[in-house]
Amino acid sequence: MSFHRIFVEHRNCEFAKSSIPFLGHVIEHNQLPMDPSKLKAVRDWKPPTSMKDVQAFLGLANYYHKFTRHFAAITFPLSDLLRKNEGLNWDNDQQIAFDAIKCALTSSSTLALLNPSLSYVIWTDASQVGTGAILCQDQGHGLQPYAVESRKLETAECNYAIHDREALAIVHAIKKWHCYAHMQPVTVLTDHCTLQYLKTQPQSRPDGWST
Repeated sequence: MSFHRIFVEHRNCEFAKSSIPFLGHVIEHNQLPMDPSKLKAVRDWKPPTSMKDVQAFLGLANYYHKFTRHFAAITFPLSDLLRKNEGLNWDNDQQIAFDAIKCALTSSSTLALLNPSLSYVIWTDASQVGTGAILCQDQGHGLQPYAVESRKLETAECNYAIHDREALAIVHAIKKWHCYAHMQPVTVLTDHCTLQYLKTQPQSRPDGWST
C-alpha cells in the first residue's frame, strides 16, 4: 500500500477479526456468505405492487446471482415482465418465481473461497429457458460451490434439442471460467445422458461452438 501511496484511516480499521462485512457479503475464513441483513431483506420482501418494485427486487437479487444456480431461468417470469413493458401483470407464474428467488437466495447463501493449488469441478445443466453451472472444489469436505453462473437462452436457442442445450451449458461454463483450466485440471460433470448422442454424429451444432 505504501508503494502505491494508499493510506488508510486508523480509526476506520479493524484488526484480528475472524469475519468482516464487505459490500453485502461477510468475508470469513475459506468462505463468503451473504450479509445476514441482506438475507433478512430478501426474506421480508413483499410481493411487488408496481413495476418499480419488480425492478428493485430483481436488482437486489441480481447482485447475488452468483449464489444461485439457474438464476436466469428462475427469474425469467419477472425479467420477461420487464422486457414486455406492458405494466404489472402479477399472476401465479410471477408469484411462483418471486417465492423461488427468495427461497434460492436464502437457502444457498454461502460460497467457498478458492484454493488455487487444487483442481476444479464444473457442474452444468440446462432447462427450456436457460443454462446453469457451478464451479466447485473439494478442499477436504466434499465438493463446495465457489462460483455460480447462469444465462437465459436466446429465442433460437430455446428451440435447440435437449442434447444441444446441455452441450451449450458446458460450452458457456468453460468460456466463463476458462482461466481456471490454465491453473489446474478441470472436470466437467453433467447429468444428461443424451450428450452421448453427439458422439455418433459426424457433424453437430456444438462443433461450431468450440471456436
